[in-house]
Amino acid sequence: MAQQPTTHFVIDTSRNGLGPWTPDAAYPDPQDWCNPPDRGLGLRPTTDTGDPLIDAYLWVKVPGESDGQRTRGTASRGCLGSHGV
Repeated sequence: MAQQPTTHFVIDTSRNGLGPWTPDAAYPDPQDWCNPPDRGLGLRPTTDTGDPLIDAYLWVKVPGESDGQRTRGTASRGCLGSHGV
């Protein structure tokens, strides 16, 4: 009999609102770990997750804050470009 999971966790939804990013002609470099373009906020922070193991959805990063070196045309306006929060 397989064991049921028991570890509780939280999920950072501060940058997953538009799903995973796939490189395209405008940004062919697959550095999806740092400032992927055109991302958005995910679920609002809450402890009402509907799953007994998920303790909370959180915005761990400040919306619009860079994840590192800004090499994707974000140097002047942050990672949200003209769509600042």
